[in-house]
Amino acid sequence: MDGPASALEFAERRRAGRLDRVGARPDAARARKDNSPLNMNILRKTALMCLNQTKYGRVSKKKMMYKAALNPEVLLDVLFLRKK
Repeated sequence: MDGPASALEFAERRRAGRLDRVGARPDAARARKDNSPLNMNILRKTALMCLNQTKYGRVSKKKMMYKAALNPEVLLDVLFLRKK
């Protein structure tokens, strides 16, 4: 495992593992037709980026997703990167 290809593969595996841990579960998705897999991939990565940039104390990403689903104010904080 040497060279830039191995570093790129490592980064891709790390990102895929992060998406699985957060609860996106891309393997269980039903988006299979035309461009829908690509569109869903972009949406998942954008949502993960928004969660990473939101500061809400020491709350895990999975709990932050749950809070955003229950509370519209938290959802707006995550979507528009408002700091609490």
